[in-house]
Amino acid sequence: MRARRRSTVAQLALRGMKIDEITANLPNMKPPIYNLKTGKPFSRALIGMDLQWNQEQWQAENLKDTGDLKARQFAELQEIKKAAWGGGRLSIVLKSIETEMKLMGTASPIQIDVHVLVKLVDAIEARGEKPSDVFDDMLKYLALEHEPST
Repeated sequence: MRARRRSTVAQLALRGMKIDEITANLPNMKPPIYNLKTGKPFSRALIGMDLQWNQEQWQAENLKDTGDLKARQFAELQEIKKAAWGGGRLSIVLKSIETEMKLMGTASPIQIDVHVLVKLVDAIEARGEKPSDVFDDMLKYLALEHEPST
């Protein structure tokens, strides 16, 4: 029961719930999570200890050398991926993997062939344009294309 409670507390916290919301939601879970000895909801203090325990576990097991923020972000990404897989949302799964690669530093750096770049600059100059202006326009275009929609 303790493991299930702690796991559920972690999931709810990662979804942005505060301690009082978590405490109030546990008895409404399916199946309900409550104190079997008393038949009442778990105390706010116990849920606070669960949150602390979860934080310590994330640091110890996953990313002990990268600090609190990175550990929390990693745990949140795992929650997002699990929910996305469960809902068949493959685009979110892929975006989560991409974000995880950036967070963990496992994404390969982009490699540019210098010869292609030189040919591109020559072609731009041959058209009578300034390469820096063209590249600025390209970066602006790419930034607009990848802006998150609001």
